[in-house]
Amino acid sequence: MQIHRRNMLVLGAATLGASAFAQSFPNKPVTLIVPFAPGGNIDIVARALSVPLAKALGQSVLVDNRAGGGGAIGTALVAAAHADGYTVLVATPGQISTLPQMFKTPTRWPTSCRWAWPARPRW
Repeated sequence: MQIHRRNMLVLGAATLGASAFAQSFPNKPVTLIVPFAPGGNIDIVARALSVPLAKALGQSVLVDNRAGGGGAIGTALVAAAHADGYTVLVATPGQISTLPQMFKTPTRWPTSCRWAWPARPRW
């Protein structure tokens, strides 16, 4: 296999660009949204996750409990947040899979997202 100089330059530029982007990501605190009351199982998991995540990112990680509506309030808050990676949902599969099917609230993921879950199956 022959490696051309042009390919090496492109690879080097891509590597430098990726490393510069990776270093600039956590420039403000990351918020973990828990759609349940403080002291529950999911809250304990989020708080246990926040400590090593803060060490790995080098930035503070906040745990914000937004209880109510069976998790709909906190999930709607995350669904309406900017897709910049600073607001993360820590929930059970029930909030991710069933809430969008049960209620017509902002918990339904936008269709423009490439990773969005598909709508109800058309049987």
